[in-house]
This record gives sequence, C-alpha cells and structure tokens, in this order.
Amino acid sequence: MKRLVLIVIILIAISCFSDDKLLHMNVSSILESIFSTFSDKSEVITFSIGIVKEVYDLLSKNGVCDFYDILADIYGIMLYKMHRFNDYKFSIVIALEF
Repeated sequence: MKRLVLIVIILIAISCFSDDKLLHMNVSSILESIFSTFSDKSEVITFSIGIVKEVYDLLSKNGVCDFYDILADIYGIMLYKMHRFNDYKFSIVIALEF
C-alpha cells in the first residue's frame, strides 16, 4: 500500500514537470551517485544542496524559488536509489509517465 501511495504521488508530481524539473532530477541523481560512494548520509547531503540552491534563488532574485524543484530533487535521489537497488519495476512506472 505504501508503494502504491508513493507511485501516485510521483505520477502526479511528474506530470507537471518542466525541463527545469528534469534538470533538477538529473543533477540530484548524479550528486547522489557521487556522495553515496563515500558517505552513509548521501541523501541528506544531496537534499541539502537542493535546499541551499532554492534558498539562493529566493534571496538573490536571480532565479525562482519553487517547491516543485525540491520535489524534483527528491525524485532524483529516489531514481538513483532505485537504480542502485535494482528496483526496476518501480522505475518502469516512472519512465512510462515521461
């Protein structure tokens, strides 16, 4: 049941993703792969970088601070974890949404 709720949440969020959100997902996935090689807290590090970027956008007025950017960062972390633990059934559902 938890997995079904998670899938529904992801599908709803991905449906409103733009190219910027996909970029956030890709960068977070890459950062997660880098940090997971030397840290047990790689999710926290990657998520913190995403939060810092959004705070910078809010304070600098050069970018747009967006809650969906943070969600895209979370999905990027989840995508890497699915790849790492070979949970391909779940990743197929995400791929079909695109």
